Amino acid sequence: MHHIPGCSRIRWFAIVNHSAADNSAAAEWSLTERSLREKGIEIETAFATHRYHAVELTVAAVRKGIRHIIAVGDATTLHEIVNGLFIQQTVPAAAVTLGILSEGGCGIDAVPTTIPEAVTAIASGVVVSHPVATVSYHQSRYRQERMLVAGAGMGLYACLTARLARLREEGTDNRLRRFLVAVRTVLTYRFPLVRIHADGRLVFTGRVTGAKVTITPQEEPAGSDAARMTVSVTPRTNRMKLLCRTASLLRGTSPDSASSPTFRGNDIRIAAEGRFALEAEGHPLGEAPVAFRTTGATVSLAVPAPATDNPMEYEPPRPRKRPLSHPAREIRPPLT
Repeated sequence: MHHIPGCSRIRWFAIVNHSAADNSAAAEWSLTERSLREKGIEIETAFATHRYHAVELTVAAVRKGIRHIIAVGDATTLHEIVNGLFIQQTVPAAAVTLGILSEGGCGIDAVPTTIPEAVTAIASGVVVSHPVATVSYHQSRYRQERMLVAGAGMGLYACLTARLARLREEGTDNRLRRFLVAVRTVLTYRFPLVRIHADGRLVFTGRVTGAKVTITPQEEPAGSDAARMTVSVTPRTNRMKLLCRTASLLRGTSPDSASSPTFRGNDIRIAAEGRFALEAEGHPLGEAPVAFRTTGATVSLAVPAPATDNPMEYEPPRPRKRPLSHPAREIRPPLT
């Protein structure tokens, strides 16, 4: 954790994604921009109008010398910006500070879930490093790879994410259509037989509704091999229960997540007999076989200041030396 020196004098580049699924943050951008300016933050704004446009804007911005970017939208906006940071070759990805304005959060615990809190976090100047993982998958028979900063979902919810994205692209998105698409997805979903390996060890076999992979900061000392990914599995679920939870599915809540088997690893591989779709931070991608790997790379995220407004107080205390059982002798330099 560190502070950005002269934060109020830094010019931030805001990428506003109006094509995001949850565009409440983008819709209120004029009010949010005013709040940022009132806190002394200078803003330059660009609008992402189509899928992967935020990737292009990020690459161009970094090449122009911008080192502070705000993602305005949902998790898909953050996903595109992070991948743009790893595409550009001008500076290391961690050299660019990311602020995130997303109503409801983006799947990262350290990021505020309300716009006012997120504005305060950006103005605070406090930055933390967050780990990044890769996900490789198959799409149209070709193997592809993306960077992940929050996580990914597979199975029923990934199928629903793809169908809802198609509604938005066609311009036919409304509450009734979303509900009907969700019901149809539940009724037609086939529960595939899935095998999950964590760090080379088979940890799960069975028919599932879905699986969710999350990335969390490493709490152990740097250089250790502690896992930073968690995969939670939702076994096959009764369709009637799923239909009763249609509203939860539309909000992105996995069914029976509290009782799901959970496994950890640095290298997670998922194979399936049958179609097992993948979505990464709101982006529908391909399908299994899928491999997740920690990379050791990080991105820099703007977060709220600690309660004491002194991040140094959050460092673990150093162990005290044991008191000497006898008075220390005075050591004098040799005479010359």
